[in-house]
Amino acid sequence: MDKVINSLAEMLKKDYKEIADKLVLSKHNIDDSGQFSPKGAHTTLAKFEIISPPKFSVELNNLDSDKKRIIKDLVLVLFPVKNGGIDITDIVYLADPDLSSDTEFIQYIEDEQLISDISLAMNLLERKTPKFWNDYKSNTSNKPLEDDIRSEFFRMLGMKYIVGSEEESKVGRTDLTLKSSSINRKIFEFKVWGRTGYKATSQQIMKYMTEVDDSGFIIMANDRLTKNIIFSEYRPIIECEEYICKSLVTNKTNHGLEYFTAEYDFKGNRKRIHHFILNLK
Repeated sequence: MDKVINSLAEMLKKDYKEIADKLVLSKHNIDDSGQFSPKGAHTTLAKFEIISPPKFSVELNNLDSDKKRIIKDLVLVLFPVKNGGIDITDIVYLADPDLSSDTEFIQYIEDEQLISDISLAMNLLERKTPKFWNDYKSNTSNKPLEDDIRSEFFRMLGMKYIVGSEEESKVGRTDLTLKSSSINRKIFEFKVWGRTGYKATSQQIMKYMTEVDDSGFIIMANDRLTKNIIFSEYRPIIECEEYICKSLVTNKTNHGLEYFTAEYDFKGNRKRIHHFILNLK
């Protein structure tokens, strides 16, 4: 997503999510009129253009005046009037026909739906344990690996989403990535309890995140046959250095699965990480 539009959408998300969703494929342009503003020396008047696929452009144009005023106020937060800068006088909503085909096929991945799908996958794994786990319990194989867990989710989530494994990033390879487009993806980190680096799982997934990622997913698998991972054990992994104090929330899915959501500081922005614990029997 265009970085400026992404910032605008982030500010709208809390109270005006329906507007933020309409900006998912938009980009911006500043049309400088060349005329000086009376607000400051050498400050020029300009229009802020929000360029969207035709469908979303029509919906944005049809917003009521109060909502358009909210958008303009937030744009002015991003572009305050400064001497020698620009003075945004108007917001213009334009359509880009070249974006039409993208919106016909885009599957925007919502956290709530993905959490439900993860919950269903975990429920199935607990009810019908995979072969690698049964072999481990019967002492016919070594302890399960992260690859074993990841492969199960690759298979199950791949029935609904475009799934990639070990996508390259500047700092390494993500464990799993769900994509609907270059501007909408969800990244996963899988860990087995007690293995190398498991205590730094939250920091690791944040290294893979970019400005366009608003959330990440951690699935911590327990390889202990007789003892579950309990919250007091897992809590230090959630509350790492980047954890935002008091942001931790305990939730339950519609399948009765408990999971944890917390927010983290990412280069001055807030990012959500959803934590799941997989206790196989």
